[in-house]
This record gives sequence, C-alpha cells and structure tokens, in this order.
Amino acid sequence: MVEYMKDGMHIHHDLVDTLANQPTFDWHMENLRTFITATGDLPDSASWRDATLSPFGSGAGMRGIPGDYYSPSRFAKAAFLNAHYPVKDNEAENVSRLFHTLGNVSMVDGAAMMSNGVYERTLYTGCFSARTAPTTTRPTTIRRCAA
Repeated sequence: MVEYMKDGMHIHHDLVDTLANQPTFDWHMENLRTFITATGDLPDSASWRDATLSPFGSGAGMRGIPGDYYSPSRFAKAAFLNAHYPVKDNEAENVSRLFHTLGNVSMVDGAAMMSNGVYERTLYTGCFSARTAPTTTRPTTIRRCAA
C-alpha cells in the first residue's frame, strides 16, 4: 500500500487488506489494537455471583466494533469484517464477499455532514481482480419503498 505524505512516499505491507484516507495508515494499524478482544465467535456465558449471563445471540463477540462513519471507525470495522469473513472458493463469491464488507462501511446520504455543509456519501464501490483482471462496480442507488 502506498501512502503519500508531506515527507514523501511511504510503502506499507497492508496485513489487514484495508485502506482509509485519514489519519495515516500507521495510526490505523496501531488503533486496531483497541479491538483485539473482538471476535466473530459466540461468547461463552459468564457467571456474576449467582447469576449466569448468556449472550442474546450472534454478534455479541463484536461488541466494541464501531459502527459510525468516522474514518477510524470505518477502517476498524472493515478490517474486522475482512479478517473474519471466510475467503470463498471462487471469484464470484469473493466479489460478493468484498461488496458485503464495503456495504457495511458505506456512507449513507444525510448521516455525515462535512465542514462545507454537504453530506458525505458513497457514490459507488468497485473492485479489480489482479488475477483475472475484471473490474466490477456497483453504484449506490436510491430505492423507494411503498407502505
């Protein structure tokens, strides 16, 4: 991964296959240590005095993984999902895997206002396979639901 900064070009070996625009990549990698206890597994029940506490269901191991649109939060969630989403058997399934991961950190219009008063939003997501060379994009669409 290449990152251009004021002091020049920095090349990183991206061990989590995750990118972000700010802050720096080294900062994001250090910040991931905040979430080292997060897991995709179902936690065991715990005993507190005479009470047995059991998780409500799946996802309980992810407590603490952020869900907001702040860049560090999106990086952490994408890195977690990328690390725990099983690699699939073929390219079509892996493309679907990629879009599911990116969909979990996409910017929704109206949720994150920038300093200029405009809302940041994800316009499209895309991927490229270095092995087979196809490019895949998915535009963000507005879907209306009728009640």
